Amino acid sequence: MLRLRRYRIFVAFAILTVLAFYKFSGARNWNAASALAPDSLKHGAENLKEQIGLKPEPETVERIKPPAPESDPLDIKHPVAEHTQTKVAPPPGQSPKEPAQSIPISSEAPKPLSAATPLSAATPPAQPDDDVSTIPPAARPNPHFADAPVEGVGEGRLEVEPTPNVVPIYWERQEEHFPVTSTIQLPLGTPKAIPKIQHSFKQLSGPEEEDRKGKLAVITDAFRHAWSGYKSKAWMKDELSPVSGGYKDPFGGWGATLVDSLDTLWIMGMKDEFEDAIKAVEKIEFTTTPRPDIPVFETTIRYLGGLLAAYDVSDGKYRSLLDKAVELAEVLMGAFDTPNRMPITFYYWRPQHASQSLRAQTRVVLAELGSLSLEFTRLAQITKEPKYYDAVARITDALEEFQNRSRLPGMWPTYVDASGCQRPEVQLPNNIPGHLSGVPGVNGRPLIPGQTEPHRPISDEPEDTAPVEDVYPVAKGAEIDGGGEDSVASSDLNKRQLESQPEQPIVDEPLCISQGLESSSGLASEQYTLGGMADSTYEYLPKMWLLLGGREDKYRTMYEKAIEVVKEKLLFRPMTPDGDDILFSGSYNTGYQPGAGEKPAPWLDAEGGHLTCFAGGMFALGAKIFEREEDLDIAAKLTEGCIWAYNATNSGIMPEQLFMMPCEDRKSCQWNETKWWEILDPFEESRINAYKGQLAYYEQRVKQAALDMKAEKTAEVGGVESTAAVPNPPVSREEYVKSRIAEERLPKGFVQIPARKYILRPEAIESVFYMYRITGSPHWREAGWRMFKAIQGATRTEFGNSAIDDVTKAHPELADTMESFWLAETLKYFWLLFADEGEVDLDRWVLNTEAHPFRRPRD
Repeated sequence: MLRLRRYRIFVAFAILTVLAFYKFSGARNWNAASALAPDSLKHGAENLKEQIGLKPEPETVERIKPPAPESDPLDIKHPVAEHTQTKVAPPPGQSPKEPAQSIPISSEAPKPLSAATPLSAATPPAQPDDDVSTIPPAARPNPHFADAPVEGVGEGRLEVEPTPNVVPIYWERQEEHFPVTSTIQLPLGTPKAIPKIQHSFKQLSGPEEEDRKGKLAVITDAFRHAWSGYKSKAWMKDELSPVSGGYKDPFGGWGATLVDSLDTLWIMGMKDEFEDAIKAVEKIEFTTTPRPDIPVFETTIRYLGGLLAAYDVSDGKYRSLLDKAVELAEVLMGAFDTPNRMPITFYYWRPQHASQSLRAQTRVVLAELGSLSLEFTRLAQITKEPKYYDAVARITDALEEFQNRSRLPGMWPTYVDASGCQRPEVQLPNNIPGHLSGVPGVNGRPLIPGQTEPHRPISDEPEDTAPVEDVYPVAKGAEIDGGGEDSVASSDLNKRQLESQPEQPIVDEPLCISQGLESSSGLASEQYTLGGMADSTYEYLPKMWLLLGGREDKYRTMYEKAIEVVKEKLLFRPMTPDGDDILFSGSYNTGYQPGAGEKPAPWLDAEGGHLTCFAGGMFALGAKIFEREEDLDIAAKLTEGCIWAYNATNSGIMPEQLFMMPCEDRKSCQWNETKWWEILDPFEESRINAYKGQLAYYEQRVKQAALDMKAEKTAEVGGVESTAAVPNPPVSREEYVKSRIAEERLPKGFVQIPARKYILRPEAIESVFYMYRITGSPHWREAGWRMFKAIQGATRTEFGNSAIDDVTKAHPELADTMESFWLAETLKYFWLLFADEGEVDLDRWVLNTEAHPFRRPRD
């Protein structure tokens, strides 16, 4: 006890010593180098004042601080756009070339841009009075190039709530930074004779005709039900929430369902509803949106395609539809103003950003690049304005040039580098001192604290802010105050600046080396598919050939090259219990191919996706117009594959994505349940080996324990360790597989279902429609009717139809979303399947990827 008390005294003394040292050592934080600098002394004193609660005195030299957000910023969920409504002090010594754009808060609504008003005459909101709150403009953009926003940031669906009591910002026409020197003209001459597409149908008998009309009426009622729900609960909004009766605005708030449904209203004979919709469309302002970026692909296929198709099907009687299409197209054309004329697929349209010199991204989704051609070409045909065709023809030329240079020649990877810019590696001169060679920075200058990459003439910043060098000026010999957590970096930087250093050389860095389309990464694996992120690029090749009247052969050549590779590398027959002779188009993957050495083996993912189900219709259309009759059999098998996937689930609906077991031979493929079980349980052998190892260890421990018990001398009874636990026998393959099938509700032939939802997609019924119109077989109508009944039974709600969470359930849960393509595509294809075959005759019309029909040129 005595020693314990003495120990306590020493402990107390040690604690007091540590506290005293901590208390009185705070003023020694300066290092010797920084203590020599007057600025460092001043800021060190200010830091001490802050530590004891005193505010530092203001600096005599005003510093430009980072932009501070307003008290009521825009409620934007998009990370790149969070700074678009912030106050930014302009850099000193610079005067803007244009007047600052101040947007007043006003109780009066801005004057809408009428259809008859020329876009160039659109006037911005008036300048505010001094006593009115404003949204100040951002600092003038970097005059150098700027990449479009950071890769992976763009979202097709992005809902942004408008800020209350704030006058919206309007699009302004910008002077082009990269005007074309010559415009690619629409092909001239007489359209070629194109083989007949549709089957020659005969009049149905009385009972058959009555059955067809009855089913058509049911489909029409389904459309009326969903349209009525949209009109009463979400009018002029992008989407209806069909369960709750609410709405969503993920596509700019321009009324996506309204515009997307126009041609369907006309085709179904709902002329009064069409007239009401036209009046609403005339009120849409495509020159403003709460969303900071425009998803060019989604906007083109839904809005531009919907307007042009409605104009076409109504025989051009509604001029306002074309005026609105031109208004929207003029906004979208700004996305093409890049050095190589490849579009920025998520276009930041606000003047502060759109006025910058921009280039396309280095990682672009293939479909978003290659699926703009039909809409802009049709607009060029109607308006006789070739610049719209020029915009998309340059994309086609770039795809054609890249087609044979990809890792899978003939096809394109799902992601491409569309920047047109190969940034070279820069070798620093040999006269740079060795102790600086590893210092990051630009032209030998150290990095600003917190800056992770050097600031280059090509900026990756999407915000409408001044260049970093303007916001944080770095004068020679001046201290850089990073503030906050950057103070340590600032201290280290001051140490380097105070050392005696030679003048650091300036390295002239070229902006880039010009290039065409390229792989987005030379090191990562690539995927080649007809499914999501690629689908409509291939779909548009034969359709563009049709829309141009066969006068541009490159579309046929590109399609036939691609389709041959698809047939050889992507198509597979899945193993099914009944030995169904069906096909799916999988995903072909390639690894990095180095310049020398063994190339990694590619592999095929035996997957099926609802998005890929369009392929049957594409093969059928290509078979007819390019006289590739052998492809019609492939088209039928691809379409039957999707029908099989529908019939296999408890709900009667195909999942968004599934994996299957590919046959080794397409011609002969018998069901092998043992092999299916092996694929479902690939780890049986591992479990058995693990059990054997555990059992051997257990037996060894039992033997050792027996020997210890027999020992004559034991120091302590407790010294004998207990034996190991008895290992549990492994689960048998039969138990494991049956349990997995039951828990995951796996139909026979399915290996995995990564995405179980159904979001009212049209691709399967699209191919069924094409197969019926091309072959005339009533089998396709029967299959389509089963699909319709299953979808209606699982998705119908009080206000419309809803996406569901899991098609393997007998009673799926409703997701309360109804995308615009339910009315624009899915119900349209169901309706056209049972309508008179003269409606949207494929020999007179070509449909875009959103099922919007465009009139083909006449002979």
